[in-house]
Amino acid sequence: MQSEMQPPHKRFKGAKHDMLAHVKGWKHSFRYLKRSHADKVTSEEEEAIKDPAVRKKIKEVAAEVEKTEGRGQLKVVLKEPCDVPAFKGLRSAIPKAPPPGGMGMKGPGYGDRYSDMMYHGEYHESHYSDYSMGDLGDHDMGGYSSGQGYSGPDLDPGPYQDGAGLGGRDSYGMSGLLGEGPGRGYQDEFRGGQGGNSLMDRPMERPGLMGAAPESSSLPSTLLSYLDTFRIENENDAQIVLKVTQKLTDVLMEYRLRSVSSGGPSVSSTLNNSSLSSLGYSSPPSRLPNSGDRYSGGNPSEFKPLRCQQFIIPFKAPPDCGAEQFFDISSVSCVKCGPNQRTSTTGLSCDCQTGYRVITTNGASMTCQQCPADKPAVTQDGFGCIRCPGSLGDGWTCQCPRGSVLVERDVNGNLLDEARCEICNGTDPSLSVPNSNGDRCERCQASFINTSFSCMCGPTNVLAGGLCFPPNNLPFNVNSNVNFAQLALPVQSAWFLKNLYSSSAACLVFSNLTACQALGNMCVMNMHSFSSVANDACGLFNTIFRSTAALGSTQDISYWRANLPWLYYGDQPGLASRVLQTDPLPVGFSFKRNNKNTDIKLLAAVYNTRGEFLKWEKIGGDNLQLCPDTASRQKAASIFGTAYQQSCDLSVAELLRAYPEPLFYDVFVDLGKGEDRRLLPLPTLLLNQQYNGRFINQENMKNWYLSRRVFLVDTLSGRENSLSSLPKVIRVASSIKIKFQLVAGTQTGQVFPPLMSVYYRDVLITDLNTQTVSVSFAVEYEMDQNEARMKTDTALGLMGGVAVLYSLLKTVSWKRRIASPLIDTETMLKFLLFYAGDLANVFFIITVGTGLYWLIFYKAQHFVSVLLPLPAQEERFVTYIGCAFALKTVQFLHKLILQLTVDVFFIDWERPRSKPNRTVQASGEPKRDPSPVSIWRTYFVANEWNEIQTIRKISPTFQIMAVLFLLEVVGFSNLALRDPSSALKRPSQAYTPPYSLTLRYGLAATLWLCIGLLQVIFFTVLHERFVEDKIRQFVDLCSVSNISVLLFSHRCFGYYIHGRSVHGHADTNMEEMNINLKREAESLCGQRGLLPNTDNQTFQISITNRLRLQYDRIRETLSRRIGPSRLVDASLANPFEQSARAYNTMNRFLGSVIDHAHRDMDYIVKDKLLFERIMGMEFLEPNEKSIFYNDEGHSFSDVLFYGNESTLLIFDTLFFCVVDLGSQSFVLAAALTYIQQMVFRLIRDAIGRKNLANKTLVDERFLI
Repeated sequence: MQSEMQPPHKRFKGAKHDMLAHVKGWKHSFRYLKRSHADKVTSEEEEAIKDPAVRKKIKEVAAEVEKTEGRGQLKVVLKEPCDVPAFKGLRSAIPKAPPPGGMGMKGPGYGDRYSDMMYHGEYHESHYSDYSMGDLGDHDMGGYSSGQGYSGPDLDPGPYQDGAGLGGRDSYGMSGLLGEGPGRGYQDEFRGGQGGNSLMDRPMERPGLMGAAPESSSLPSTLLSYLDTFRIENENDAQIVLKVTQKLTDVLMEYRLRSVSSGGPSVSSTLNNSSLSSLGYSSPPSRLPNSGDRYSGGNPSEFKPLRCQQFIIPFKAPPDCGAEQFFDISSVSCVKCGPNQRTSTTGLSCDCQTGYRVITTNGASMTCQQCPADKPAVTQDGFGCIRCPGSLGDGWTCQCPRGSVLVERDVNGNLLDEARCEICNGTDPSLSVPNSNGDRCERCQASFINTSFSCMCGPTNVLAGGLCFPPNNLPFNVNSNVNFAQLALPVQSAWFLKNLYSSSAACLVFSNLTACQALGNMCVMNMHSFSSVANDACGLFNTIFRSTAALGSTQDISYWRANLPWLYYGDQPGLASRVLQTDPLPVGFSFKRNNKNTDIKLLAAVYNTRGEFLKWEKIGGDNLQLCPDTASRQKAASIFGTAYQQSCDLSVAELLRAYPEPLFYDVFVDLGKGEDRRLLPLPTLLLNQQYNGRFINQENMKNWYLSRRVFLVDTLSGRENSLSSLPKVIRVASSIKIKFQLVAGTQTGQVFPPLMSVYYRDVLITDLNTQTVSVSFAVEYEMDQNEARMKTDTALGLMGGVAVLYSLLKTVSWKRRIASPLIDTETMLKFLLFYAGDLANVFFIITVGTGLYWLIFYKAQHFVSVLLPLPAQEERFVTYIGCAFALKTVQFLHKLILQLTVDVFFIDWERPRSKPNRTVQASGEPKRDPSPVSIWRTYFVANEWNEIQTIRKISPTFQIMAVLFLLEVVGFSNLALRDPSSALKRPSQAYTPPYSLTLRYGLAATLWLCIGLLQVIFFTVLHERFVEDKIRQFVDLCSVSNISVLLFSHRCFGYYIHGRSVHGHADTNMEEMNINLKREAESLCGQRGLLPNTDNQTFQISITNRLRLQYDRIRETLSRRIGPSRLVDASLANPFEQSARAYNTMNRFLGSVIDHAHRDMDYIVKDKLLFERIMGMEFLEPNEKSIFYNDEGHSFSDVLFYGNESTLLIFDTLFFCVVDLGSQSFVLAAALTYIQQMVFRLIRDAIGRKNLANKTLVDERFLI
């Protein structure tokens, strides 16, 4: 029992309801019956203690006596503990010294605290006779919101619905006496008052319940018997009892903790085995948790905290409550209704049963009484009983025949003995009928009066939708089908079946404004579609539109008929273009400065399905956006120039719950202008609209049929059987797009009227729990791109023509350099390869220029004059980028292959030095045997050449990291968003528009090129001049090593690095090397140049065909050595000896050519003409002599990565941009670009090393 489980100091806090529960217990009832009605009780008290059936019978007898005699008055007597015999001998019963100042033991006196007369001396119970014992509640004392709060074996819970009219737990239950809360103990002052230390404040000096241990076991029995007869006479006694019970509880807690800590027996076991069991009392539940809850084995060190399971409550919902229970919203549980009551229709309260009236009610509880047999009917208000003039209805209420109203009270409100049925006069002039409740007569509907001049429609008229219409106005057999074209499924709509004819007739006959709006809404739900069927919603609307032409138009708009909604613009061919592209809006938009104007103001007139006007609503929040989002993000749709796009998947079940019926919007552009506020209707393009089976709005613009009204979700028209049934199909606006078009050539930000395009999706209901539908909302901005496209095509044509001529010159130059006068397939292929590279540069220049143009002019403009191309308009631009990348890849691979196949040979000028030989010949003369020339110098030069093959003028790693840092960290990527903002940082909660591919490419390419050019300038101007120039260092190394380098990039064209030492020998010791370098620094020796008194060491060479043939003959031996084994001459014992002889032969041959030793293969040295350098070709052909062109620019780097930096930089730029455009991720593009660079560098290193080893006879093992 809940009341017994409470601790004593809370159980006896003076609550009147608890006292009543105690008084109504079986013991008090038994003793009262023994004293006053001994004949009704035959058993003894001991039998009742042992047998629950006896106790139950006692309570039943007591209830019968109470019903006969009524409930008596409860008298509460309070005494000091010292005056109670049961408390004699207790230390706590000794009176305490009164506190100073006239204060009681607990502070101020009680008289001032309870000034109500009900609390003086005793508790009055004047109200109890009107309530059953299950409905305890006192208006003055407060009560509990549920009878469960004090339910017990002697008390039934009361049916309180809510706390109306009662104090509840806030007024009484939560405060208690002196403000103690139920969840807290008494205040510290209760332990000893304010008069100093008392005996109750001291700890127990000896064990035992009463201080000293009792001498016999009869003391508990005596104490319990005293307590059984104990009475509280006044309020002071009640306070003493509260203090005593609290102190006893504290002592009990202290003892239990001591016993647990000492390993002694638990309190509960001691009590269970002691006098309580001998007296026949059941053991009460312990206040402390059992050993399994907080202690284990009685050891305090194993203390466990309270677990949250103590606060677990059962789950109950209103459907879980029975027929005689209601759902208590306070305790969230099911509570039993009172006698003669049943659950209400809501399940949250109780009503009287059928045939019972309400006697009393206070909003929280009520009492019901059965109507007598002579007045069996219950009045309409439920508070009276009455006789009926006719039959009883199902709810035991009186019923009157049709056309009559029920009268139960007179004009003064007095209840009649017998109800009357008054007939409403339906003739002129009364023309009245019963109202919908049937309790009064009111004037009949105007359509009945206008049609039949009475309240009866008449047999010749048409009754539909509660209205009366004259015949022959509209065909009665209207088409109530709704065509769901996507599913090819017509559905007979319950809504159309009920309202289509009545709305059409009321609109046509009576010009009813609401009916006309309702008819228009049904046409909108049918997708504004026209067909050969003239009696569907849109057919009826157009019939009325034509038949009411005499009424004229409204708002000076010819398409807007008076009394009708404006649904269509008209079906004239080309009307859409005239509406959308003729007159601009009278307002301009600007992005910057003080006159900034980026607010798009849209306003909508909102109607419900029945045609009622609801409100004017500002568009910009969630009214046209089905996807849930924050208000700040949705507000971005109203900022001009911000490309807004939002999409999501919505649950069909959620749509059914949120949109039980559609709302209809007539959208306008708010032009403002202060008090003279003007609106411009927003044209709507409904993509689902059909015209005789054709989706005309999905065709060419000249066939468009613009409309006006839209809705978001239609869950109503697809209901077949009834309006309360689940719809078979629903329609959802899956795509809504508002598009603004900029006026061509405007400098003030003028735009044409925006167009709203709507596409609906038909969803067949199959499984509500799993079905979803995709929806989107977008705002787009466009301008006429024909002029920009024409300029791009013109530039592409002109630059493409120049590229053809340049490629032809390259082809001619290539033909000269290979000494081949014939035009063959190889020549055509070479031309295409040259043209691919040049055309790639053309596409690259055009695309980068276009992207940079839009980036600057769109983001920096003040008044709107340009708008970004739409994604569909960017397709050609993206195609140009793809062409540039593909062609540049071809050029890059072509150059890579040429570099990997270049011919190279190192000419060693070192000659062996003679040394004396101790071997004496037969003639006796000593022979001088020359010492061999060291190969290490050649290996060293070859390694250096191998290392510089992949050096570049920029650092690729720094390039990637710098670009990525600017885009992602600094925030330059935000400049590529499709909005007018130029901010580099955006708030995280703000809406982020999609990226423009044009801006993204222009931004990324510009940053990549700028950082690359800065690196080239830095390396060329600063790093190579003051830190390290590896190309010049290689030339110096050749001079120090006494080795020249001959390179052939073409058959008869190449490069020569003159490395012949001016000192004659380079294979020397350190001392001699230092002396030679010092002499050269002091100009004590000749210069390094090929010609006397010149320093020029690098040349472009154009050799004769004769020289090339001789070179190839010598190379043939080397080719056989490195070729397949079947081509190697088997007669040679050692092929490497032949290779060595071939190397020496080539070395001597090339050296002799450089020394002019061959008159038929001689050469001349000259400068290139300026025009030759610009065009990259040689005008003179080397027929008789080879030509060495002075080359101070070290152009031999053209066979290295170093000399092709522009090609590599553009290729990297395009690769980075293409990957980014495809993935929309700068990070991924940077990572893949880095990988690409490493891969091609490894390829160039590996294959270039093999080519170097094959062409120079340097063992690949020495190329490290």
